[in-house]
Amino acid sequence: MPALEAGWKHAVSEGAGWIDNAQAYGSGRSEEITKGLPQGLPRDSYQIQTKWYVVPDNLTNVFHPNQAPAIMLRDSLKRMGLDYIDCYLVHGNIFPSSIKPWPRVSPTLWRREDFNKTVGVANFNEADMIKMADALAEYGVPLATNQCEYNLLRRSLAQGRLTGKYDKNNPPPKNHRFSSYLMEELEPQLNVLREIADRRGKPVAAVALNYNISKGILPVASIRSREMVDTNLAALGWRLNH
Repeated sequence: MPALEAGWKHAVSEGAGWIDNAQAYGSGRSEEITKGLPQGLPRDSYQIQTKWYVVPDNLTNVFHPNQAPAIMLRDSLKRMGLDYIDCYLVHGNIFPSSIKPWPRVSPTLWRREDFNKTVGVANFNEADMIKMADALAEYGVPLATNQCEYNLLRRSLAQGRLTGKYDKNNPPPKNHRFSSYLMEELEPQLNVLREIADRRGKPVAAVALNYNISKGILPVASIRSREMVDTNLAALGWRLNH
């Protein structure tokens, strides 16, 4: 935790104070860890979002379908030790029936109660995102964001495959976090990343992040230390032009 806390405060000092969270991450444990990070920092110096765990086997969703988003957000706020968050997202359109209450309750979540500022979705395809945006618009609520996977290879940056950490001679460990891509198959992409990184004097991971930024995307990047923050920040201030 000390390294994480140091990295977080460094990120905030550089204007990159954004925390992405979800009720599903560690069954709330991730939100509990978040609680200690912002201590001593002005609330307007950082932003935090979390996501409504929409699965129907959650008892709150079963017994209180209309109130579940608000009830579970209050629980999230307690775990994080916050009065409000900056964005509340529907965590995936896996069970369409479970998101029906969302447009109806979103005005309460956003306007009438001061515990959330904006609403969004996560992992929605284009068609479902548009449907949600239209449904929210009926209540005068804009859809702020759609957080989804987008990078050179699906989940590759998060798995370390595009950070320069692994190559065909040093493959990643064989566990559930990694896809079936063979490192040999990724060598052409990695070679291009390394070439750009060398030419720009940037870390390979920063080049991979800049690819998203150059596409008009705001990437969610992991930080576990001050060094990782500096690597992420190296993606700023320039753009890939092809």
